[in-house]
Amino acid sequence: MDPNNLPKFVYLHKNHKFRLKLGFYAAPSNPKTFSKSIKDELQKLKFTFCSDLNGLIMGFGKISSNELIPADIRHCISVGVNVDVFIFRPPIGSTIEAVVNQTSDSHISCLVHNLFNVSIMRPDNQPFNNWSGSKIKKDDKIHVKFLSFDHTKKLPHITGDIVINNKNECNNFKDEQHHSSIKSLNDKNSKNIMKQIEKRDPYSSSSDSESSDEIKHTTFSKTDD
Repeated sequence: MDPNNLPKFVYLHKNHKFRLKLGFYAAPSNPKTFSKSIKDELQKLKFTFCSDLNGLIMGFGKISSNELIPADIRHCISVGVNVDVFIFRPPIGSTIEAVVNQTSDSHISCLVHNLFNVSIMRPDNQPFNNWSGSKIKKDDKIHVKFLSFDHTKKLPHITGDIVINNKNECNNFKDEQHHSSIKSLNDKNSKNIMKQIEKRDPYSSSSDSESSDEIKHTTFSKTDD
């Protein structure tokens, strides 16, 4: 990752100190094994929440060790390392581009920076056809607003909402809602009118049929003359 061209809401913290526990096999006398063990332990921390830096660990840069504690009774070696850490820290209420990777009638899941999942839920009181997520498909690029950030679990849970940031897009969505409402209203009115007609003249269809027969009969009689 280029420190001079970081993605949105990604910050570099230099020389942050971690204390890691390595297996007894990771003795400093074997530099290759020792170095690999440190990197493996750091990889386990990726995508987890770092309370010291108040964000999600996105990756690591330069690593240097400056403290070594001898193995304990469990044959573990503790080592202190200074690491350049890339942290993802989106402010609540901010917006960012994301790629949709899953859709359903009630939920949209999308990825930010191709790493962090953001969940978008349809409000319970909003019909699916009136929801801005109803027209979104997998692999679409959308803008999301961060609503919450729960880091109490092992894998942090981020929730968001869809942002319609294009005026034309907003107008199109409103037009679709308007046409849908009109169609629904017209269908409803048509049904109501038919019910009213049936209530007023339940024999209207049979009367029409009889009238039609009379016209046919008259026509045939005229032809015979």
